[in-house]
Amino acid sequence: MTLFHLFDLFNASPLTQLTVLAPLILLFLGLIGFSLWRLTRQKSLKTQPGWFILVTLAAYFVFVLLMLGLAPAGISFGNPVPVIIILGVLYLFSLAAGLILLLGWQRFARLRGKGRLPVVLYLTGHLALLAVFFYGFYIEPDWLEVTRTQVPQARLAPGTPPIKIALISDIHMERWTRREDEVLAKLNEAQPDLLLVAGDHINTDFYTPAAYADLQRFFKGLHAKYGVYAVAGTVDRLEETRQALEGSEVQLLDDRVATVQLYGQSISIIGVTTHYTQDGEVMARLAADLPTSDLKILLYHQPDLVPEAAASGIDLYLAGHTHGGQISLPFFGPLYTASKFGRAYSAGLYNLAGPADTRLYITRGIGMEGNNMLRMRFLARPEVSLITLVPA
Repeated sequence: MTLFHLFDLFNASPLTQLTVLAPLILLFLGLIGFSLWRLTRQKSLKTQPGWFILVTLAAYFVFVLLMLGLAPAGISFGNPVPVIIILGVLYLFSLAAGLILLLGWQRFARLRGKGRLPVVLYLTGHLALLAVFFYGFYIEPDWLEVTRTQVPQARLAPGTPPIKIALISDIHMERWTRREDEVLAKLNEAQPDLLLVAGDHINTDFYTPAAYADLQRFFKGLHAKYGVYAVAGTVDRLEETRQALEGSEVQLLDDRVATVQLYGQSISIIGVTTHYTQDGEVMARLAADLPTSDLKILLYHQPDLVPEAAASGIDLYLAGHTHGGQISLPFFGPLYTASKFGRAYSAGLYNLAGPADTRLYITRGIGMEGNNMLRMRFLARPEVSLITLVPA
């Protein structure tokens, strides 16, 4: 295969890429099996660099297989090639680290090339990493979690029935998947009073008619007793978003307020589009014009208006954007949240204090980041958030 043919393969459909590379990947899987057989059959194994090269190449091609299988499996549809190239460089670094491990072991144990421990450790590490990739690519992205949170509100009069709010965010539509079906099913089952959608409806590398058609299909499936409201996030284009909302119950709050009467309580939903600049001022101006008796809900894509929301007397601030980190590590938490507050507000319920004892709730969202990001979730499951407001 010439270099030009290789570039043609990179630009081919994921199914074509999988068909061409599958025999080579199976060959390297066989080599992994052979190396394991050798380890079990021999009392001593010469730990030459060739074994480390073999394990690295085999693990890398299994990773390529996992990446190329995402689109045929209907999980995500981003171009796998950039991630394959970037991770290829990281696998080379892992090979260098493995060879350093080998040389250090031989020097420490004075084995002159004997002893199987370095190879066992290196192979076990790659197998564990591949297991994490498999789980993060194929299991968790479709493992939707419905979280239920009760939030007391002082503005609700004693005896007011519970007000059920469903919050979703970060649809990041590429093409229709099982996630969208399950999200709609869970929302229909919940029967919320209000349904709020906190932005990032489309993925950045899928501004295509097909993706917007699937997004419109999703919007048409959203229903709630007292209304469905949405804001635009960081990657949404307003005009295309408005077109996708046509024929649905979803109302786009583009720097405006929607007021709903529920059980004798006036609830004002302040929807602010993400402009990156002056969003706090827009929110404060909208909140200042509202009656003090209204229960004020801020719907904004990011959790970055924390101080402004608390100072403006917002009762409940609902956001997404962080994905709960999308990749989170045990005992450490999210690797990255894309928020100016870092990991301080990553997911769940927070008390911001302030004049109205503002509560912030951040949902982990439904989809995954686009562009050249890994289409995986790890310890940050996709989420439909059900928030029940009760009298304090």
